[in-house]
Amino acid sequence: MSIDQRLAELGITLPQPAAPVASYVPAVEQGGLLHISGQISFAEDGSLIKGRLGKTWISTAGSLPRAGVE
Repeated sequence: MSIDQRLAELGITLPQPAAPVASYVPAVEQGGLLHISGQISFAEDGSLIKGRLGKTWISTAGSLPRAGVE
């Protein structure tokens, strides 16, 4: 099963990434893990997701913004 198929099965739609404003690599895959840096999380309504995991967000909610990362 491809990543796209799995996301569709889970009902997750990823937004188009924002255009880079500097020269950097937004994600690097190594050893089967995707390391993401410098990206901003947006909710489905387009609002910015703010907070700190463990303070504003409980640890189980830490995986929720992943679908809105731009």
